[in-house]
Amino acid sequence: MMTHSRWTDAEDLELVSSIQDLLDLGGWKADTGQFKSGAYAKIEALMEKKIPGCGRKAKPHIESRVKTLRKHFDVVTEMLSLQASGFGWNAEGKFVTCDQAVWYVWIKV
Repeated sequence: MMTHSRWTDAEDLELVSSIQDLLDLGGWKADTGQFKSGAYAKIEALMEKKIPGCGRKAKPHIESRVKTLRKHFDVVTEMLSLQASGFGWNAEGKFVTCDQAVWYVWIKV
């Protein structure tokens, strides 16, 4: 039976930081915008340096978490797009804001 582990906020921050470090190195993204082969293993190594003993492996942990974070990013991007009205951004708390009525319409769609 497969168990799911929860990512801590610190692990999420280091994952995003490690992805940024990898992108800064260059050469890890394909023309399609996806990561090239070996990129997740490199991210694993970068995370291990930042959080020794974290135990997050490229497959399945990091690949799965990146997929989840991409979905979340896409939803927030859509909410804050020009096509969606009624949503705002709280810069201090770093979260999306809206009236309850706007939210109910959004989740129905």
